[in-house]
Amino acid sequence: MHIRKIAPDELEAVVDLIARLQPDEEHHIGYFGMEADDIRQYLLEFTHGWENSIVVALHREQLVGCLAAEWDTEIGRAWLHGPCIDHVAWHIIADRLYAGAQALDVLPASLTEELFGDVVNVKLGAFARRHHFRKIEGHQAVFRFRRDQLPTLPSLDADLLDVPFHNAFIALHKKTFPQTYYTGQQILEKLVEQNWVFIVTQNDTLLGYVYAKIDTGGEGYLDFVGVAEHARRQGIGRRLVVAATRWLLSYENVPQVNLTVSSTNRAAIELYLKIGYEHLWTLTAYRKRPSPEE
Repeated sequence: MHIRKIAPDELEAVVDLIARLQPDEEHHIGYFGMEADDIRQYLLEFTHGWENSIVVALHREQLVGCLAAEWDTEIGRAWLHGPCIDHVAWHIIADRLYAGAQALDVLPASLTEELFGDVVNVKLGAFARRHHFRKIEGHQAVFRFRRDQLPTLPSLDADLLDVPFHNAFIALHKKTFPQTYYTGQQILEKLVEQNWVFIVTQNDTLLGYVYAKIDTGGEGYLDFVGVAEHARRQGIGRRLVVAATRWLLSYENVPQVNLTVSSTNRAAIELYLKIGYEHLWTLTAYRKRPSPEE
């Protein structure tokens, strides 16, 4: 078994491997999409370059496994994408890929590391336990709203985030999602024609927001829904989700809108189901904080 960084001509082999494994719940990784085109585009947009972010495992010159890593030193977090392995020696290869990622500087030291996969992916859970990752309490449920459901959406609207509300948005995002992967400022820096934040306000006060975007595979995604504590149970979340969903599906090339929510957030899940979202997957996350000496 040979572990090394991905070669320049191996991207398609990695994409094919991941796409072959993703539909199987026992191999499903939460970060990746399901189709090869989506996976390829996702890897192409890695912050540090896909060629610097992937290690591969080869057995008799055949690519049988990979592990990718994204990281952000500003917030001190790294996200392990995988391990993705198509071989009977899954556990041995997974451990070697992890060690290789560290030795080859694909996975920087001194960062909090995270794994994210289907609850049925027991191999990933075993890998997490072996390497002292802690299972994060609760699961993440993935929901989908299809384009053909668009006529069922009510006519609700919300405003686009404008400069006067930037600071209020940053503050509400930090309060609602204090340990998430994007800060409010980072979201502001990502706003372009097909990525936007919708808000609901009253008397110049920000009551709630949702970050809507078209992801790398061309699908819509609602990444965050935040409502101020004093404004909850007033229909603001429903208004935001409906308005953002309708906006994303106004792009003819967007086939569906996805979102992820904690499986313990029963109020949000009930809201999404009432709007017409359907449950797809249940995912779980694992986290490993750096040791004090690091």
